[in-house]
Amino acid sequence: MSLHKDPKYQAPTLVAALQAHGMEHDKPSQLADAFRCGWVAAQDDKAAMAGWQPIETAPKNMEDIDIWSRFGRIPDCSWNQTTYGKKIGFVYQSDYDCNGPVFELVPEPTHWMPLPTGPLLLK
Repeated sequence: MSLHKDPKYQAPTLVAALQAHGMEHDKPSQLADAFRCGWVAAQDDKAAMAGWQPIETAPKNMEDIDIWSRFGRIPDCSWNQTTYGKKIGFVYQSDYDCNGPVFELVPEPTHWMPLPTGPLLLK
């Protein structure tokens, strides 16, 4: 089954990209379908990364932020000191022991974003 008739894969910019690469947008083709899937996935990646900023621009004032590392999203991080290693950097609460919260360094942070706002509660 070809994707050439699926409206999701008929965006004007996608059609133009297919034509620019010498493919016909209105005929079945495995190559064109592979291109369509890659193009749509790239657009999804752009949308998913909206709001994420390079880690070098992250606040270092103990404000809570979300951080992206090679391990994925780590919520509620801040610039602070680790609990036992006494290292300073972006930390997250990894555990809780008899002394209270345990904070560890975020491994290999690459991006950050402000915490999302909560839902608006209507009365």
